[in-house]
Amino acid sequence: MSFLSEDFTDNDVQLSKFARAMALPVRVFILRMIIESGNSISKKAFYDNSYNSRTIDKHILELKSLGIIKTNTVKTGIIYCIDQNLFNQMSNRFHLFFDATKSLSNSR
Repeated sequence: MSFLSEDFTDNDVQLSKFARAMALPVRVFILRMIIESGNSISKKAFYDNSYNSRTIDKHILELKSLGIIKTNTVKTGIIYCIDQNLFNQMSNRFHLFFDATKSLSNSR
C-alpha cells in the first residue's frame, strides 16, 4: 500500500513531529528536569548533570524550535519552561489516537 502526503492529516503531521521530538532520552531528560523544577529552570541548572553542555544546548534549541519549550530572559540569565498549551493539546491528541485502538481490541 502506497501512502501519499495528501493522505496525512494535519493531526498526523503534528503528532509525528511531537513524537519524534520526544524520541530521544536526552530530550525527555530535559523536559523532566523542567517539570521537576516547577516548569521553570535556569540554563545553568542543566550543566550540573552528566550530559555535555553542547549536547544539552543542541537539544534545547531543537525543542525550542518545535515550540515545545519557551525561554524567558531575566537578570540572572535564561529560564526555560514547557509550553503547557502545546503539551495539553498533544496529550489530548495522543489520548484520542490511543483510545481509538481500544475499540479494535473490543471488536475481536
